[in-house]
Amino acid sequence: MLQLQENTNVLSENSRRKLNLLLFFYTHGINQYHRRYAMRTRNLNFCTNHEIETYLRENDVIFIPIGNCEMHNPYPVDVEGVQAEAWAKLFAERYDGLYLPNLSYMPAGATVSGRGTVQVDMFEAMRYLYTISRSLLRQGFRRQIFIPSHGPSAVMALPVIHQLLDDTKAPFLILQPGFLFQQRGLMENPFRRNGSEPMCWHHKMHSDEEGLGDHAMPLGAYAVVGRLDAVPTGREANIEGTLGEDGALLNGWFPKHDIINECSPLHAPAPFFYTWEKQHAAGPLPETREEMQREAELGAARMRELVDRCGFDLHLQVLRELDEHIRNNVLPVVGGNLPEDRWSI
Repeated sequence: MLQLQENTNVLSENSRRKLNLLLFFYTHGINQYHRRYAMRTRNLNFCTNHEIETYLRENDVIFIPIGNCEMHNPYPVDVEGVQAEAWAKLFAERYDGLYLPNLSYMPAGATVSGRGTVQVDMFEAMRYLYTISRSLLRQGFRRQIFIPSHGPSAVMALPVIHQLLDDTKAPFLILQPGFLFQQRGLMENPFRRNGSEPMCWHHKMHSDEEGLGDHAMPLGAYAVVGRLDAVPTGREANIEGTLGEDGALLNGWFPKHDIINECSPLHAPAPFFYTWEKQHAAGPLPETREEMQREAELGAARMRELVDRCGFDLHLQVLRELDEHIRNNVLPVVGGNLPEDRWSI
């Protein structure tokens, strides 16, 4: 009887150990499997539903690039959208997120005067962006980071995320990579050689020991998204009368606009239109495909370095903490005073 009791205790102990081991692997091993799941791609459109479901078991970050389609000689009209998508891709790869492909057709602003520009109504674009964000939140993406690469896009995104907060009580973030890198001391204003000169085109065509050329980062963005061949060479696109003039002020079309800009840090506090395509154009591109490839490689490497060094994991953590603060500390106290969700009314 005593031996049977001892055997029962041993079996019970063995069973408990097996159960504990199973629980350990369930709570740690399986989660580790999901956490270390090697994403085949970070582009949401290229993922299978199973891949997205697997990702959402462990994380909730998505980057949303907001570009446009506008005149921007000597580049294709999608250049600013490509830059937004490239940043979104690099941030998603480095900080364990997914990203949407560029939302191409958005308000253009001053470049609507060019017939290569696709213009979208500001309010319609805001509704479109709002609807996409609501869907992403329903899917499980609680940390949404909007990356505008175009002045009016940033202005448009701000009221959208404020309305989303009113309706969903979820805080989202606008990320302007250049501003973040400057705040982190990683780069200066790209349009000012020493931080004090007026904003102008430098027309430094090639990179050298003194720094990157003016085209390295835009070409690098095309390389990051795998579309460098879409950019024409200088021999094809450097057409006299269509390019910005070396050293020309960016507001040379209306020199007194600097006075207007003193009133607000927002883009174009008094909106405007361009007259000629050269008023929104860069300098001449490198002449050959080989030169462009070299500039693109240097630019893409610099973009990756900036993303690696900016420490954006801290911002993602604080965004999560802000969300938890609103849910745990704000809503229980004053939730009844906050705006209702317009979709539930």
